[in-house]
Amino acid sequence: MKKKGYYPYLILILCFLIQGGILGIISNCRGLFYTPVCQELGIELGVFTAYATFYGVALCAAIPLATKMVRRGNLRMILTGAGLTIAAMEYAMAWFTAPWQWYIAAAVQGACHAILFVQTIPMLIDNWFAARKGFFLGLACSASGVVGAVMNQITQRYMAVHGWRDSYRMLGLALFLLIVPACAAFSVRKPEDIGAKPYGADRPQLAAKKTEGTFREFASKKEVFALLIGYAGLMCLTVGYNQIIFSLGLTFDHAPEQASTFVSLAMIGTIVWKLTVGWMNDRFGTASACYFSGGITMIGLVLLIMGRAAVPMMAGSFLMGMPMAASIVVMPNLVRGVFGNREFERRYKPLSIVANLASNFSFTLIGWLVTLGSYQTALAAGILVTGGALVLVVAAFGIRKRSFLYE
Repeated sequence: MKKKGYYPYLILILCFLIQGGILGIISNCRGLFYTPVCQELGIELGVFTAYATFYGVALCAAIPLATKMVRRGNLRMILTGAGLTIAAMEYAMAWFTAPWQWYIAAAVQGACHAILFVQTIPMLIDNWFAARKGFFLGLACSASGVVGAVMNQITQRYMAVHGWRDSYRMLGLALFLLIVPACAAFSVRKPEDIGAKPYGADRPQLAAKKTEGTFREFASKKEVFALLIGYAGLMCLTVGYNQIIFSLGLTFDHAPEQASTFVSLAMIGTIVWKLTVGWMNDRFGTASACYFSGGITMIGLVLLIMGRAAVPMMAGSFLMGMPMAASIVVMPNLVRGVFGNREFERRYKPLSIVANLASNFSFTLIGWLVTLGSYQTALAAGILVTGGALVLVVAAFGIRKRSFLYE
């Protein structure tokens, strides 16, 4: 790198802070408010937690418009405005008194999530890093585990002293500080806009392998894409399993302190697996990352079924950091690896909608499986779902390999 060679790292910091704020604070800390809010306001838990559904639906509905905005609009103003709005909604929750208020705020936050993260971070990593794209995407997305682990502890202690209303204000301020200044300072769509170069552009030995241009076309694109859509939907249905680890531990008669340790291991696993699958994508290819993530998820679910013993429970909790890594790191790399950069935006948009819908629906689905059956029933269903996802992605890569039409 020559002129402004430091800028790719600023973009990496921007992506890290956005991801850490959205998933590390909004998603990973929301569960801390369930009991105190419901007890003080006299709201049933199911009624209150339904706001997550509004978040997910709004997120998916906003993806098409958000994609156009981040690709064509003033990126600095769009991201800064979305960051300011998402922080303001969190801050405003301190004054809420009825569930419908959370529903509206969650829908607004979901739409901002679509703008700030779904297409934006993969686009920025792709534009600013000519080499090791998978690793840097994994590094940026590891923020949710880092920020989530830290902010969970801080929020728990803060809430014990100041209550849930002041805790919402604290998190709103934290979101503002994490997201807004970085968006205002570093939001540049591509290096050419400021006369810079992407990371690795002047080091050919580090350049990422390019599949684009090595083949004219491959047949059965529709079939391959349909299989990948199915794979994304099934794989992302496992995202919610790390949210039942605490209650699962209690069900197996582990002490609350030990159950909290299991949750911490899952967050650490999220960080480790995001970095691992990103590195694997660069080193061994997209297919290997898909197979590896599916295998690790299945092993984790099997170990959780044996969780009456502490060691399998700890190991399973750590491995269950993988579903989040697969949903955030593997999916964009999968689309780019199969269809190339030219088709990435068009192909990733519908796949990301399916992936986000499945991820948000997974919490509800797992809850119903536990209610109608047991935790073991839910875990067994997760093993079957993950196995189905692996079958689909193996079939997709098999069809793709056989249908190349080389130049």
